[in-house]
Amino acid sequence: MKQESLFEKICNVLMLLLISFIIAFPLLSFGGVKSISFFITHLATMVLVFFWIFSLIFTRKIRFIKSVYIIPVILFLAYAGVMCFKSDFKYYSRNELLTILDYFFVFLILVTSFYKKQYSYVIVFLILLIGMYQASVGLIQYFKKIETVYGLGVRCELVSDNNQTGAEAVPGQEHVKSIFGIVSEAKPQQYADRANGLFVCPNHFAGFLEICIPLALSICLFSRFSVGLRLFLAYGTLIMLSGWVLSFSRGGWISGVISLIVLFICGAVRSENKGQSAWVLPFVVIMISLVFLGVFVRPIQKRLLTITPTGDSSAHTRVKIWADSMLMIKEKPVFGYGPAAFLWRYPPFKHNGLAAKVTYTHNDYLNTLVDYGAVGLSIIIFFFLYLLSQFKKIPDLFEHSDKQALIIGAFSALVAISVHAVFDFNNHIYSNGMLLIVMAYLVIVNSSSSDELSNNFIYLNSINRNKMLFVLVGVVLLFVSGWGVLASTRLLVSDMRYKEGKLLQKNVLWDKALQKYRLAQSLDPLNPNIYADIADVYSAMALFRRDNQKDTLAKAMANYDMALQENPYESDFMYKKALLLKRVGKYDDANELFIKALEQEPTNDAYKKEIHKLKRFISSN
Repeated sequence: MKQESLFEKICNVLMLLLISFIIAFPLLSFGGVKSISFFITHLATMVLVFFWIFSLIFTRKIRFIKSVYIIPVILFLAYAGVMCFKSDFKYYSRNELLTILDYFFVFLILVTSFYKKQYSYVIVFLILLIGMYQASVGLIQYFKKIETVYGLGVRCELVSDNNQTGAEAVPGQEHVKSIFGIVSEAKPQQYADRANGLFVCPNHFAGFLEICIPLALSICLFSRFSVGLRLFLAYGTLIMLSGWVLSFSRGGWISGVISLIVLFICGAVRSENKGQSAWVLPFVVIMISLVFLGVFVRPIQKRLLTITPTGDSSAHTRVKIWADSMLMIKEKPVFGYGPAAFLWRYPPFKHNGLAAKVTYTHNDYLNTLVDYGAVGLSIIIFFFLYLLSQFKKIPDLFEHSDKQALIIGAFSALVAISVHAVFDFNNHIYSNGMLLIVMAYLVIVNSSSSDELSNNFIYLNSINRNKMLFVLVGVVLLFVSGWGVLASTRLLVSDMRYKEGKLLQKNVLWDKALQKYRLAQSLDPLNPNIYADIADVYSAMALFRRDNQKDTLAKAMANYDMALQENPYESDFMYKKALLLKRVGKYDDANELFIKALEQEPTNDAYKKEIHKLKRFISSN
């Protein structure tokens, strides 16, 4: 086996630190669902790509994967890129494409640079430590009835010019600053009396733990690590099982139990040696304990009885949303509506009685069909079938128990993810989607008995050995990756300035809010929310200041138009512009826009009331 050079080892350590951050930060930041957390992680990914390309160029090892699993990965990335280009709501489609790009590069770098067993275990133990920590937090939340979720993030604070905050700040003389640290989020009322760790939604918390539990259990039962480490993992598994149970996530329970059954099957086929069966006892104890909890513990029993989609239960609502989604799919079955389309294209299909906005279908397969059509889903299924085909290699790894333990744990976790995707949208949560990619990496690199995977690469020697061509390709790659870092930095700064502008607007510091919004807009002109908030500020200024009212109202109108240009499906923008048109006496235009907003959001009662009021006003005059 060829030894790594000192430079390669240093590069790998730096890249491993970056990968650890990319995996850990979203998990510690509400699952990475906040835009600021997403842009921070995306920037870290682009820095990782720059280091990776730099290391390939420095070592003259520009290479490409020749294994079949890379084909669907590249195909889906290219397909998503084309669909994003054709999208009507480019800001949201672009962000989804950036997410896919992050997953692609992390996966590519993991399988090309971190295929050795020790790297796999560093990443796995990082995930498991976070899992134990999150489960411990979840237990405390449940038993202490804590209604606040804490995580890493960026918070904005108003500070006066003399650096006083809060009540001591001088009104009108404040400025805003962003601070990285611990931030809090109120737990929604519907999630009371459920453990949720550092996630706002307990279902996503369960989705995370159902990945950790089979990994920890597999290493504990099948690896040859020291007894002390395996006892520690056994304790951690019990903590994570407790958090998973107290999440009261029905989809999480179903997928978690199925993953444990799959783990048992994998354990049974791992060797022809029938004497290796000591692992069965702890496994049976866990399964019996879960059955006992389901039968005799009343809160769990009551929750299990709500799995049936009847009445006004959330399960019943999901089934209704699935039926609506099928109507959408029938209209565009092949290519779908585009990345991140469901939120904006779903409202006209929404069934009566559902007033709230629905972000996802609560079924990742249907959501993929809506967004990417049968073509996109087929590519994903092909990739998953390849991963599932690695099951046959488990018995061959009996002499390499540490690798066998990883592939069994990761394989079982992938089954859990696949099952839970029927009931929820865990794969649309940035942190959990990233873990899916990590599980795929673990299955692929540990399906071989050797740490030397050089046969999986095509070394581009025509480039590596031609000095002029090598320099040219190197410069292009470094330029592209460097541009990616700069572009990601712009998006992050734009999002921070936007959040600062929101705080200033909330505190009626309109002029300073406009300064922040304009800076955010110059850095990310695709964001429709910036234009809408600028329009809101101008609208308020025209109402309360009354100076240059005509010009101010014109600016408000122009920015609402820009917001609708970037996202023509946001009914809230239409509604606000219609209210402004009504205020300036353009009643026919206002009525037309109110009707258009109602067509986009047919279940919105506020739109119906405004149309009714305006019609009465017009008829009386």
